Amino acid sequence: MKKQSPYLENWLLSFAILFFFNTEVAASREVNIEKLLSNMEIADNYSKRKKGLMYRDNIDKDFGMLFIWDKEEIQCMWMKNTSIPLSIAFIKEEGIISDIYNLYPFSTLSVCSTDKVKYALEVNRGWFKENEITRGDTVISSQIK
Repeated sequence: MKKQSPYLENWLLSFAILFFFNTEVAASREVNIEKLLSNMEIADNYSKRKKGLMYRDNIDKDFGMLFIWDKEEIQCMWMKNTSIPLSIAFIKEEGIISDIYNLYPFSTLSVCSTDKVKYALEVNRGWFKENEITRGDTVISSQIK
């Protein structure tokens, strides 16, 4: 078997070091949703969470519905009887966004958090992207304790 050149090995090692140590990782940030949303409804009991945004024709551009559960668990949502294209962020108890998904009108497919969460925020589809809010950001709100 032909032995590789030590120059090639050194070059590969240097490349790997530069790649891994110089790759920028998007810094998470704190996001005060009460400053970004003009109106926020709270769904903090079973009947409010079950109804969610069903049977509405539209919502204001900067409207959100914050779902609050009693404890952290894997949570799933669907769009049954909901005609508005939405985005959802699943949020851990300490306010960290674990997932953001786009939801599709009238879909009965469940969209679930990948981690245990205590909150979910539903907004018009694309709102998170427009506000540069991403997974790993921390949500600040008087409702998130």
